Amino acid sequence: MKILITTFILMLTLSCKGQPSTLENTDIYLIVFESDDIGDIRFYLEINTYDNGKIDGGSIKNKYKENFNFLSRLKINWFSGIKNNRLIFLDGSYKDNGDFKTAFYSPLGNYYFTGKLDKNSIEGGVTTNKGVKKGTIRGKKLSENKLPKLSDYNKIVKKFCYSFENNFFNPVFIEKSKYLNFKDKLLRYSTKSIDDLHFVFSVFYYLRSLPYSHIAIWRDINNKEETTEYENEVSYHLEDNIGILDINSFTYDKKIIKEKFEEIFKDNPEGLIIDLRNNSGGSIGPAIELSKFLVTSETSGGYFLSKSFYESKTTKYDSCVVFSEGGLNLFMNAIEKNKCVEVKVSSGNVTFDKPIYIIVNKNTASTCEPIVYALKKQSNIFLVGERTAGKMLSSKKVELIDDFYLFVPNANYITTEKESIDQKGVVPEILIDDNDDTLKKVKKLITKQNF
Repeated sequence: MKILITTFILMLTLSCKGQPSTLENTDIYLIVFESDDIGDIRFYLEINTYDNGKIDGGSIKNKYKENFNFLSRLKINWFSGIKNNRLIFLDGSYKDNGDFKTAFYSPLGNYYFTGKLDKNSIEGGVTTNKGVKKGTIRGKKLSENKLPKLSDYNKIVKKFCYSFENNFFNPVFIEKSKYLNFKDKLLRYSTKSIDDLHFVFSVFYYLRSLPYSHIAIWRDINNKEETTEYENEVSYHLEDNIGILDINSFTYDKKIIKEKFEEIFKDNPEGLIIDLRNNSGGSIGPAIELSKFLVTSETSGGYFLSKSFYESKTTKYDSCVVFSEGGLNLFMNAIEKNKCVEVKVSSGNVTFDKPIYIIVNKNTASTCEPIVYALKKQSNIFLVGERTAGKMLSSKKVELIDDFYLFVPNANYITTEKESIDQKGVVPEILIDDNDDTLKKVKKLITKQNF
């Protein structure tokens, strides 16, 4: 009797859950993934649909393994969150009308992929769990499941290395074993990549062995210009008579900073918080404009040393060209034409002379770092938070082939104390872990100040 009852319960449970799914179709799509993290890359996307509404798949299974040796594969499987032996793995559900939603697992992070699937095409968006857009996907189904290589990746690597060696600021480094080993592995394994996804992932993996930031490969179909809307990047509000200026990047017109400080001076707060957490940098123009409202006298932001500086083997900085005004193009032109460029900031007509706290974290990078290093020397400015990212070099964009571009550091950055902060970062005077209470803690610091 017990056996009969147990069998009945098990059958009832299975009937409630539904019968096991049966694979209906497996199709392969050639897609373009437009992402702010890795550019416009093409890859083959395998989609499996089941009779119970389940959908899964992703990039081609096991293909990433061909780009790496055994030890590297172990590291990737352990640290990169590879699921189902795919660089990108999808798992979710779809409806009869073609609407679908899946989890989107990748080395970039775990997101959601929502869109429309029909007999011949797929289209959708990749977002975080809070709905922040991370990219778009669109593509067509292949008539045959043949996967030809999309580019001559070995040829791209050769152009990559040639361009790197001719533009990198330190000519000594390209003769060292660390770079030569990197180059050898890239050339050896690039022939194995079946699409842009596997190629770009392998390049970034091997780039991790180099002791410099600001080196990247990028595919840009239309060579798009940066079109950041400043409303999403810069915001200001008054809270408990403390001004809070939130700057997510320096990729906007510098006049926006002037407009925000007009509001600040009108409010006349008892202190100012400038939040640079997760600010990955941008153009030097807006950063200099910000500094003008904060410094009380001419302040040096450090030196940028070009390839010609290292080739000349000089250690003198008195011949540096001073850069104190202008955008990214003028700055890059100054680096290309001179051995050394010193960034200097002069105070504007009006400066904010009350307590200022600048919040940074481990993702505060690039343009932010020399600025906060220089500003923390001001008597009324305090740097708060975590050590910054340590990603501070000047980098130029060089065209390769097939819409691929190389970002290569064309100048080193050193502080006024002649120290590099690349791979080191800037350490705040007041260390605070970045969490939901950080802003509240900094507001308390301002109210306790007695100037």
